[in-house]
Amino acid sequence: MPPLKRFAKPLSVRSLPRGFLGAGVTCGLKPSGKPDLALFVSDRIAAAAAVTTQNLFAAPPIHVTRDHLKSGRAQAIIINSGSANAATGRQGLIDARQMCALVSAALDIRSADVLVNSTGVIGQRLPMDRLAAGIDDAVSNLCSAGLNRAGEAMMTTDRHPKRTARRWTQGRREVRLATFAKGVGMIHPDMATMISVALTDAAVSAPLLRRALREAVDQTYNCLTVDGDTSTNDMVVLLANGASGAPRIERITSEGYRRLVRALTESFEEMVLSIASDGEGASRVAVIRVRGARTVADARKLARAVGRSSLFKTAIHGADPNWGRITMALGNAGVDIDPSQVSISVAKTPLLRRGQPVRHDRAQTSQAMRKDQVPVVISLGLGRAEATCWSSSLTEEYVRFNSAYTT
Repeated sequence: MPPLKRFAKPLSVRSLPRGFLGAGVTCGLKPSGKPDLALFVSDRIAAAAAVTTQNLFAAPPIHVTRDHLKSGRAQAIIINSGSANAATGRQGLIDARQMCALVSAALDIRSADVLVNSTGVIGQRLPMDRLAAGIDDAVSNLCSAGLNRAGEAMMTTDRHPKRTARRWTQGRREVRLATFAKGVGMIHPDMATMISVALTDAAVSAPLLRRALREAVDQTYNCLTVDGDTSTNDMVVLLANGASGAPRIERITSEGYRRLVRALTESFEEMVLSIASDGEGASRVAVIRVRGARTVADARKLARAVGRSSLFKTAIHGADPNWGRITMALGNAGVDIDPSQVSISVAKTPLLRRGQPVRHDRAQTSQAMRKDQVPVVISLGLGRAEATCWSSSLTEEYVRFNSAYTT
C-alpha cells in the first residue's frame, strides 16, 4: 500500500537526533538469514521512559526493562527478532539479563542502563551463543546511519521498515526526534507483535518524559488495532539525551513540553498508519473517528470497539457499506449512548443520520471504499469529546498466514 513506501525510506543522517548510534546485524536467529539483532546507543546517559504490554504473560525481557527503567535513565537498547523469549520461564529472565550484561561489557556501561526486548515466536529459548557474537558484531558496527539498520533488524513479518523523523526549535536550538517501529500482527495495544523506539536529543526530566510519552501513546498506539490481540512483548520506549544543547524541559506548562508532545504524537500517528497499512494480509485501513462523545475515554472505547470487530474488518476488506456492523459494535462497547442520536458516514457517504437509515447508492459507496484508507465518522450527539482509531481490514490472507505461522 502507498503509505509503506514513504515510511520505508531511510532517514538521512542530518535528520537523526545527535548523540545516538545504531546497528542492525545478522546473528542467525531468523531462518531467512535477514538482520535479527538491533542495537540503539546514546553516547551519554539519557532520560528514559517506556510503556509496555498489559498482557499477564508479559515476556521476560519486558520484566527486565521495567526493572531497569525504575531509575528513569538508560544508555542502550538491545532488541532481537526471530524469537520472543516469551513463556520461557526462569531461564528466559536469565537470558534477558545476560543480553543486557553482554551489551554492558561491550560498551563499558552499567547493565542497569541497558533496556532489552525480543520479538518473534513465543515459547522458544534464545540461542545465547549466537546473540553474544551478534552483540559484539553490532557494537563494532555502530554509527549514526546504523539507526536505520537497527530499525530494520527489529522486523519479523513486516513487509517494509517503519520510521519517521521530526524537527523543531527549542531556545534557538534545533531539536530532533527519530521514531522506529515494527509490527503487523498480534496488535491491539493496551499500554501496547509491536515494538517502537523513539530517540530525541531534547533535554527532558525523566518525570516529564514519562508523561509526554504516555500522552502521545494514548492518542496513537493505544488507538490501533490490527487483530484485537495484545502481544506479550509490546513496548514503546523513548530516550532523550539532551545532545541538542537546547534548554532543558522542566515544566508541563512550557512551550518546549508542548512541542515535544506534538512531535511525538505526529510521529507515532505516522507509525500507526504504517503498521495498520502493513497488517498481515491487510488490503486497506479504516480510520474511525468518533465525535460528540461525553468523554475522550468513551470516544476511544467506542472507536476501538468498532475497529476490533471482525465483522466490521471483513466488511472493510469487501468494501461492503454495511453500517449495521458499526452499530452492532457500538452497542457492545459498554458505553452509554443514545441510538436515536447516532449518525454514521463511511467513505464520506452518510449511511445513518440520527438513528435513521439514509438512502444511498450502494455500488457507488462500495467503489469509494476501495481506496487504501477508508474514513469512518461516527457522531454521537452527546458532547464534544472525540477520538480516532486505526484498524486494518481482515482478509483471507491473514487467516492463511497465521494458521501456519510456526509450520
